[in-house]
Amino acid sequence: MGADAARAYSLSRRTARGGEAVASVAVDRLLGFLSIVVMGMVGVTIAGRTSLGDPRASLSALAALVVAGGAAMLWADLWVPSVLPRGWHERRLGRLVLRVADALAVYRGHRAALAQVAALSVAVQLLRILQAYVLGRGIGIEVPFSYYLLFMPVGLVALMLPISVAGFGVPQSIIVWLLQPRGVPAPDSFALSTLIVLTGIAGNLPGAWLYLRARRAGH
Repeated sequence: MGADAARAYSLSRRTARGGEAVASVAVDRLLGFLSIVVMGMVGVTIAGRTSLGDPRASLSALAALVVAGGAAMLWADLWVPSVLPRGWHERRLGRLVLRVADALAVYRGHRAALAQVAALSVAVQLLRILQAYVLGRGIGIEVPFSYYLLFMPVGLVALMLPISVAGFGVPQSIIVWLLQPRGVPAPDSFALSTLIVLTGIAGNLPGAWLYLRARRAGH
């Protein structure tokens, strides 16, 4: 959530278009979440019924909610003005909300771009799952890749939620819990969850360096 706020703030400072900046981050986050749900459904299809039970109904309901939420976002310009109290329309925060709603509606005319970003999001999530699998094999965790397709989407959703600092804490506990049915010792699964978080932070360091470099150049 902090990273999303930083992205929106940086874009708004660079373009002076705060509503569009917030909208772009919101759509990116929505497509990322949808891609995780898609990977979870792929995992259920490949792995089938496991010791975690059969989560197909839950995943289908979650996918339907995400799609419904996405549709509500893309048509926000039609319902937000009527939901937002009239007195807020002239306030600064209210004007920002209305600008974000209008900016979200613009994406209705860019279906090709949305489809491309959605496909790239699925590829990114698949790469993150493959990364976890390779890290697990590197520390001796003998769990098939099909099970990673099943449990890692849950872990990735936990990493997205504002319930931890940079992924440390609750998401690690969830990954440890999800690996227990496969007989993975808690120290090994905790090590894997820590490696997933640390490699994610390391992968972001080049971007942080470029960001700081651009800020210094701007001064």
